[in-house]
Amino acid sequence: MTLPCLSVCRRPAALWISGLAERQYFLQSNGSEWEVALEHCRLCFQDLVTVTTDNIPILARNLTNNTWIGLRNDLDGPMEWTNWSNGDPLTFQNWYPGRPSMNDTRERRVGEPLYLPLIQGSPAPEIGVETAVITSFPTACWLRLGCACPRLRNVLPRGIRELRSCLKSHFSHLVFSTVFHFYHNNTAIYSIIVQYSLLWFVRVYVSIPQFTMVYRYLLQCKTETLSVSLHTDRFYGNLSVFNISEHNAYLSWTPGPGMINQYRVEVTGNTSQVHNTTNLTLRVDSLTPGSLYKFQVFPVKCERVLNPENASIYTKPECVTNLAVSSQTQNLIALTWSAPIGNRDKYRVEVDSEGVTNFTALLTVEEQVTVRNLTPGGFYTFQVIALVADCSIEGDPVNISAFTRPGAVRNAEVSESRAESVNISWSRPVGNSSWFRVEVQEVQVPSPGPCYKNSTIVSDLSVVMSGLTPGSKYNFTIVAFIPNTTLEGDPVWVVGYTVPDPVTNVNTLTTSDSITVLWGKPANGSYFSYEVTLDGCMECGVNTSWLNTTFQNLKSGKNYTITIFTHVEDYSLPSNDVKIWAITRPVKPGNITFQAINLHNVSLTWEVPEKLQGVPVQYCVNYSTSFWGYGGVKVVSNNSATVESLTSGTKYIFSVQTLVSDLPLSEATVGSVYTVPKIKKMGLIMQCTSNKILECEKVQKAASVHAQAREMIQRRFGDGVFWKLNWQKNPNL
Repeated sequence: MTLPCLSVCRRPAALWISGLAERQYFLQSNGSEWEVALEHCRLCFQDLVTVTTDNIPILARNLTNNTWIGLRNDLDGPMEWTNWSNGDPLTFQNWYPGRPSMNDTRERRVGEPLYLPLIQGSPAPEIGVETAVITSFPTACWLRLGCACPRLRNVLPRGIRELRSCLKSHFSHLVFSTVFHFYHNNTAIYSIIVQYSLLWFVRVYVSIPQFTMVYRYLLQCKTETLSVSLHTDRFYGNLSVFNISEHNAYLSWTPGPGMINQYRVEVTGNTSQVHNTTNLTLRVDSLTPGSLYKFQVFPVKCERVLNPENASIYTKPECVTNLAVSSQTQNLIALTWSAPIGNRDKYRVEVDSEGVTNFTALLTVEEQVTVRNLTPGGFYTFQVIALVADCSIEGDPVNISAFTRPGAVRNAEVSESRAESVNISWSRPVGNSSWFRVEVQEVQVPSPGPCYKNSTIVSDLSVVMSGLTPGSKYNFTIVAFIPNTTLEGDPVWVVGYTVPDPVTNVNTLTTSDSITVLWGKPANGSYFSYEVTLDGCMECGVNTSWLNTTFQNLKSGKNYTITIFTHVEDYSLPSNDVKIWAITRPVKPGNITFQAINLHNVSLTWEVPEKLQGVPVQYCVNYSTSFWGYGGVKVVSNNSATVESLTSGTKYIFSVQTLVSDLPLSEATVGSVYTVPKIKKMGLIMQCTSNKILECEKVQKAASVHAQAREMIQRRFGDGVFWKLNWQKNPNL
């Protein structure tokens, strides 16, 4: 009889590493004799199936028709079973006497049970307690079970667990599926389902009231012209993928079992490919970078495709492109780049700071990243690497190096100023810095806006900016920078001034109570204003942008010291001072008072004006007489004087003037006085004659003569001496 066969094969796999393999079963639909089936199975598989207690459940679930297995009887020898076709011994021999039989052609009626009592003399259960549905087979042989469980009469009352254990211990190699039904009063009260096979069919019936169990076994023996079952072990091979690049990968695998016709390699992923080869290696090209690919190598044996060897890998991602620094500050650097050709899942950004790689790598799915918490002025190297999802392979790194911006200098100040140079000093900024640029911008006064002057680069923390203009305002800018880059720290501004030059051509104009000071501009440079002080009195000083100033309400005849400074805008740097001395003109003394007058001496005093109060001055006293034509000068240090050796009865003119140093005398205060006269009397007789009668008797005539006489004396003496004319009529005439 030609029947299909059931085969099993073994496949190399990862389980082989631990010495394990999985048995795999195949049903061949082509009908054949047992010997032909055996040869085919051994050529294309491993062998016909060997039935064991482990594989019976698998065979029972998948077989629906009769098939060849690796067990048959020797038709030419005695009626014993031989070994399995793979050489394993046949250990089961508990057959019913005379079974198996090749000549037993009885057929059981469907539903007809076979009762074999376990206990001698015990009655059989009633027909119909359960109807056993038994599929009829062409040929059957019967298994003797009468003495299988002699102790069931003691076991059964104890419960089902002992029954199950007894059956399993005696029939595990045959009974792999059975149904146990337990009845009470013809009512099923319990059932146990055990696996079964087309090779053996078992039904067990238990009658609880009599504690009597009958059972039936039907053994279908695959010994004649039956179906063919082949078996082989599942093939577990080892597929290796190596030399993975962006566009290709190399495959290597272990050979399949037996005679393999070829290997079909299937590639699935971003692109799909199918390759057929008889080699054990293959180079797969035209892959997409950074993509997940699944490789399956199917051994093809006797036009049968065995289970594949599998492997999944990611191709190597391409490098990122257009890596650039998009922005830099003192503490962060932002990077951007273009996605690589192909696929990628994310990127890893590694940071190296001058050989120190203590930064945690950053992961990002975007084509940009901002690296923070950096040191100002630090030099960093960044690596951007494209990664796949499982990080199993990564693209080649792309590097870029950059500095962070330096910090701003600290404590900047103008440490010293001169007429044409300024010293600037500062402290280093936080972080790294090596070079500094100092720029000078002159602020023109009064014109608005800065005017570029000069710049210099230094590595020290101070610099002298020379060649400046005296008295000018400057903005000094200090910037930390990194050579050969455009990176600069924030600028720090310092305002400074050069010392202005002094004024020129100072002169004064004075009055008795004021001094007007005049000067010229400084010889060089600029200025903002002038400060003029008087006698070192700062509160008496004057700030002006004019070239002159007047001090009023001063003391008369006092010597004043005048000091002039040139100032810059903030009055922080005065020029060298220019001094000049000026004396106010003296004021004339007050009114003269004659205190004592005699024949030859005159004592006089005069008032001291307020503006002369407390001023150390002298007075010049002049006296003179116009009648005698002489006079004199007397200088005194106070406001009184006595003039001696005068002529009595003489009028003297006194003038008092204030005398201060070499200055001209003040205006004079004038007074006059007569010394006491020494009186002498003189008589004059005058006789009147007239041709007119009684003309001389007229009063008018006498007054006229008298007036003429006074006029004559006046012409002679004037008021230079004391004289007095009295007129009287001579009574004797």
